[in-house]
Amino acid sequence: MLDKRRIKQAQKNLSIYIEDRLIRKTKETREKILETYKRNCRESLEVAEKLLKEDVSYLWVIVGSYYSMYYITNAVLYHMGYKVGDKIVHKVTSEALIVLIKDKLKKKMLEDKRFRSRKKALRAKVIDIE
Repeated sequence: MLDKRRIKQAQKNLSIYIEDRLIRKTKETREKILETYKRNCRESLEVAEKLLKEDVSYLWVIVGSYYSMYYITNAVLYHMGYKVGDKIVHKVTSEALIVLIKDKLKKKMLEDKRFRSRKKALRAKVIDIE
C-alpha cells in the first residue's frame, strides 16, 4: 500500500518528467509498438517461469518477473497515450504507474465480475489491458 506522501512525491516527479519530456503524450498509438511491449512482457515472464521450474537462478527469476511488469506497465501507458523516453526509464515508468494507472487498475479489477472479493482482485495474476 502506498502512503499519501509517496503518491504526492510521485505526482511531483511525474510533473517534472513531463516538463523535461522524459514521458510525453503521443499523438497516435502504433500497434507494432504496443505489441512489442506485450510480447516482451510475455517472453520475460515465460523465461522467469522456466528458470524457476528448472531451479536455475532465483536472481534471474526476479529479474525476468520485474521486466515482465515493466513491459506491461509501458504497454498500458502507451495504450493510454503516453510514451516513456530513453532516460531514467524505470523511475519514470514507476512514477507514471503510481499516478496514471494505479487507481484505474484497482477500480477495474474490483468491478470485474471474475473477482468476487477485494482479496481475489489483489491476488490476480493476469491483467488484460484492452
